[in-house]
Amino acid sequence: AVWLAISGWEPGLEPNFQRYVLSSAGVFFWQRVLFGLLGPAVLSYLTWETAKIRSTQSATGILYVDFFTVIVGEILAKYLYLLTSVAV
Repeated sequence: AVWLAISGWEPGLEPNFQRYVLSSAGVFFWQRVLFGLLGPAVLSYLTWETAKIRSTQSATGILYVDFFTVIVGEILAKYLYLLTSVAV
C-alpha cells in the first residue's frame, strides 16, 4: 500500500504526495511506516520467539505494545488520508 501510494502520484496534482513525503511535514508518513507497518511486524516476531521459550507473561506484554503501535499507525493513516487524500 505504501509503495502504491508513493508510485501512484501524478505531477501537477495538488496536494502532491511525493512532495509531502519528502518535506519536513512528511514525518507523519514515516511515523506511519514505522509504527503502523514495520513496528508491528518486528514486535509480532518478538512475541512469537518469546512464546516459543514459554515466557508467556513477557509475550503478553509485547502483544500489548504491539497493539498500541497498530493503533498509533492507524491514527496516523487517517490523518494522512485527511491531509493528502491518499490512502496509506
